[in-house]
Amino acid sequence: AKLWLVTRGACAVETGDAVSVAQASVWGLGGVIANESPDLGCRLLDLAREGEADADAFASEVLSGSGEPRVALRQGGRFAARLRLRSEDELSGPPRPLRAGERGEIAIGTPGVLDSLSIKRSARRAPGPGEVEIEVHAAGLNFLDVIKAMGLFDPAAGSAPTLGAECAGRVVRVGANVGDVAVGDRVVAFSAGSQMLSSHAVVPATLTAKIADDLSYEHAAALPCVYLTSYFALVEAARMRAGETVLVHSATGGVGLSALHVARWLGARVIASAGTEEKRRYLRDLGIADVIDSRSAAFAATVADMTGGRGVDVVLNSLAGAAIPEGLAALAPYGRFLEIGKRDMWDNSRIGMGCLLQNRAMFGVDLAALTVEQPERAGALLRLVMERVADGTFPLLPVTIFPASRASEAFGMMAAAKHIGKLVIATHGMEAARDTTAAPVRPDATYLISGGLGALGLLAAQGLADLGARHLVLCGRKEPAKAALATIDGLRAKGVQVVTHALDIGDEAAVRRVFADVAANMPTLRGVVHGAGVLDDALTEELSADRFGTVMRGKVEGARVLDRCTDGLDLDFFVMFSSVAALLGSMGQGNYAAANAMLDAIAADRIARGLPALSIAWGPWAEIGLAAETANRGERIAGRGLLSLPPAEGRRMFERLLGAGTPYVAAMHFDRRRWMEMAAPATASLFADLPEASGDEPAGSAAADAGAFAGGMEAMSRLVVGQLAAVLRLSPDRVPSDKPFRSFGLDSLMGLELRNRLERALGLKLSASTIWNFPTANQLCAHLVARLDEGRPPPDVAAPMADPGKSAARDLEDELGEAEAMLADL
Repeated sequence: AKLWLVTRGACAVETGDAVSVAQASVWGLGGVIANESPDLGCRLLDLAREGEADADAFASEVLSGSGEPRVALRQGGRFAARLRLRSEDELSGPPRPLRAGERGEIAIGTPGVLDSLSIKRSARRAPGPGEVEIEVHAAGLNFLDVIKAMGLFDPAAGSAPTLGAECAGRVVRVGANVGDVAVGDRVVAFSAGSQMLSSHAVVPATLTAKIADDLSYEHAAALPCVYLTSYFALVEAARMRAGETVLVHSATGGVGLSALHVARWLGARVIASAGTEEKRRYLRDLGIADVIDSRSAAFAATVADMTGGRGVDVVLNSLAGAAIPEGLAALAPYGRFLEIGKRDMWDNSRIGMGCLLQNRAMFGVDLAALTVEQPERAGALLRLVMERVADGTFPLLPVTIFPASRASEAFGMMAAAKHIGKLVIATHGMEAARDTTAAPVRPDATYLISGGLGALGLLAAQGLADLGARHLVLCGRKEPAKAALATIDGLRAKGVQVVTHALDIGDEAAVRRVFADVAANMPTLRGVVHGAGVLDDALTEELSADRFGTVMRGKVEGARVLDRCTDGLDLDFFVMFSSVAALLGSMGQGNYAAANAMLDAIAADRIARGLPALSIAWGPWAEIGLAAETANRGERIAGRGLLSLPPAEGRRMFERLLGAGTPYVAAMHFDRRRWMEMAAPATASLFADLPEASGDEPAGSAAADAGAFAGGMEAMSRLVVGQLAAVLRLSPDRVPSDKPFRSFGLDSLMGLELRNRLERALGLKLSASTIWNFPTANQLCAHLVARLDEGRPPPDVAAPMADPGKSAARDLEDELGEAEAMLADL
């Protein structure tokens, strides 16, 4: 080595070690120098902060020629810098039960990965006029919930999809102007957008119906959506009469079974379809004489044979694509076609008008719209069908019950179409359940965010609001821009108090005035998020003192000011947004790396003083953040192996890490092979102790090291088989590597989850058809290794064994179509 940078107390060897914030900047800058000028062989050596240097150990290290680039010497011990891969669950604080005033809700972690579903903590909302709050004991699971969890449906840009539209429970609070429902009533409710897969839900009182004491919450929760759909479709829309014939698709699912009962009550003849022989046998055992295969491409001819060529009077359809014109062809004159699916309506698919000749009609059935646009009518229908259940006219449905802690299994079962009847999630146990987020956010506290008017600060504000914060102070260098105002308006619309201040966060007098305003006019300050920062990139040799000062002013001095201003306050958290530039020595960012290394040291220093602190070293962000604001910079960083973090995933990470029991976390998507091609060997040792990514890597962990798989079929096989086993809920030894995926039960929606998992693990973009173009584990492994070896995304050329009926051009919308078609099995 030609260059040794020797420091005292620049890094904490153990949590709680005192550090020198100023000395830490040398380590941040030194990593950059090592990558920019590898010929110097820059080495970092940290001695104990206090006391005489161990001359023998110091000399031994310098003369050893070990090549270890980052070493700390402590009391005769030698420590080398290493990264450790940890899942988000490991980093979360100790789990705890829900507190009074809190609600738990089943939330989507990573869209497309069902195992990422978890119990999220948030504040309970008081019911407004005309509303009631229900202590939810059980909630019905519907296919639309699975579509949302798979990331295939976004009801409103920028908002997180809600899970659960029906529940059963006990009323615990009522708002003004509610006369028919009282505290203590046992009720069912149906309301789109109310997040009923939770411990508590606030719903319009008109969308509830009382239930008898002898009806279990679990069976009651299975009824609202399906019976309301069937009754509205067959009675209200189709006006079906005794003696008519109805074709019910997906007849072993919740809607299908309820439709059978409603049709029989009306005196109609039923023809039912199902996708497997087991389910068709189940229908025959119910006394349905006419049962057909829902997967048949020409079921209209079968229906014609069963009806003497006349056709059916009503079709209750949940199938997509070609099944729609086939179903229309099965209609008799004066027949009514009832569409309860969504995909073809979303796609605005075309049908020929000739199908409506001879007084035929077509209806789109949308219960969610009914509850929003005509809630009184929807509520009246709900109470009517529940009366029919109470008097025995409409029987209960078969249910499969899962506790909230096993919600991902319930979603997986529905996605795999393995059930009959309804799936129900018991949510009442969430009161005593353990929550993995443990984020210390209170509705009666104030939280301050520096850099709060920028994209990352606003993302943090939205995350805190999601966790239950109701009082936010956002500080920025300038008044909020138009985009920031839109986000702030959205927060205020949710009942969050948002106060903004334009100031220099490094100006202590200005910051103290903000703190005084909070103390006088807002609830107690309980948390700080320091997200301020600027870039001024250049090679180290081009940097000046002024350019260092520009970057450090907001980052470092701002953090110190906030540290001093919060002295004596009882904070739940003090979070700082750092950067992996300090960890990896990002070339051209010596000043930024130095500043962020000091931020990391401030976190360690606060921990040493017994104060809360967390420094999150973010990788580059997609669409937002400093990297995205600089032209081509995100692409340049990605070319080096640092892949962009989507805002939605970063926000989820922030929410999960807020309660982390460690002072430092690096959160990034990283391609080690690509990074090592660009960086000097000085960085290599950091990764020496990281395990090779495997198929059982936790869904919440950082992206796997893609470079470990390039050229390695054995490692890739472990990954693919492991992820395939996770999707199928099997042990890896039961997954054959040489048989087509469909032969052991992988369907379209499960294939989409497998694709999402592999994308996340490898950092590759895979087309929707990849899984089916390479339909065995061996073929898929070979393709993925080739993709990584080439370092560029070649076209997904179909393998010899690929199903010729699957087009390589099929995109995500086609996957959604297949998912909807699976309603035949639900």
